[in-house]
Amino acid sequence: MTNDQYTVFEAAAKPSMQQAMAAIYAELQRLGVECDTPSDIDHDVERGIGIEIHHPGAECAIGVEFMLTDGDARAFTAEQREPECGLLLSVIGPGGVFLGDWSPYNYSDEVGTTDPEEIVRRVGLMTPVDLARSIHERILDWAARESDRAEAPHA
Repeated sequence: MTNDQYTVFEAAAKPSMQQAMAAIYAELQRLGVECDTPSDIDHDVERGIGIEIHHPGAECAIGVEFMLTDGDARAFTAEQREPECGLLLSVIGPGGVFLGDWSPYNYSDEVGTTDPEEIVRRVGLMTPVDLARSIHERILDWAARESDRAEAPHA
């Protein structure tokens, strides 16, 4: 997808993505999670909103990224003449450890869409309070596994 094509999706979806990420941030704060305020993310062809979570058991921040995904780069664009875009929320732990992701219509033929307003609708499918609680649980599970590993006897 070209930058101009991508910008059409971004213009439509970014306000709702910012609103959703602000709600995720607020719920994480309510749960006692220390995190930075949401900020823009630009990974060249994929852009979105993110936060960094600071957990005492992590040597670096845990990233939460709410991204528009490029159908060409992720190989779900059906027709090269029509760009497709998807939506992905990912949690990446220290050392790039994958802690989870959420994506409407993932693993289906509908993961990408040519309609920018459909991306906005999909943002609405992702409930921020539920996502924040799930993110929190995933981080707690990761921290427990790390703690168990540190306490295990070394041979």
